[in-house]
Amino acid sequence: MGAYKYNLITQKQADYLLFKEIVMLMEQGEHLKEEGIQAIINIRASLNLGLSEVQKVNFPNTIPVIRPCIPLTEIPHPEWVAGFITGEGCFFIKVNKGRNKVGVGVQLVFQVAQHIRDELLLKSFIAFFKCGHYIKPLNQEWGYFQCTKLSDNYNIIIPFCSQYPIRGVKAKDLLDWVKATELINKGEHLTTDYARNIPEMESAP
Repeated sequence: MGAYKYNLITQKQADYLLFKEIVMLMEQGEHLKEEGIQAIINIRASLNLGLSEVQKVNFPNTIPVIRPCIPLTEIPHPEWVAGFITGEGCFFIKVNKGRNKVGVGVQLVFQVAQHIRDELLLKSFIAFFKCGHYIKPLNQEWGYFQCTKLSDNYNIIIPFCSQYPIRGVKAKDLLDWVKATELINKGEHLTTDYARNIPEMESAP
């Protein structure tokens, strides 16, 4: 593979290696040959989520190449985690009917989603943050690292995001999420005026 200055440490590195193979074939002009096109399609079948239904119909003789298996390496730095959260993380506020005196239940959720190929990576976040859990919904190809405990979100996730800031538009979502966390931590969600003014929200990954 050779040495790279900024190696990918997720299974996305496998996608990069397959992509690199396609680029090398095109550099050699193989995309101008019928057998070369099929070779590229064979690689494409193992790239990301594979071929579309139309591509499968158009290339019925496709034999997907073996996808490289990238071993999980140690998370290099908290800044990497902050960048990963910026790209793949979500901040939720769920508002439902509650059994408390105001009839409103509020739950804060910090979540990072990834394809099940990177299940070990998401599970490593449990050890990294020393909180949270991993969820793999049935019949889905995606798994989730989630932190739903108020004290963990307040004492671990928020201080981390303060020390290692989230970038872009998601930083604004985080600010709203932090405001709600402060209210809930003070018990304000148990008063009618505040509970009904906490909006349900979800930040897009």
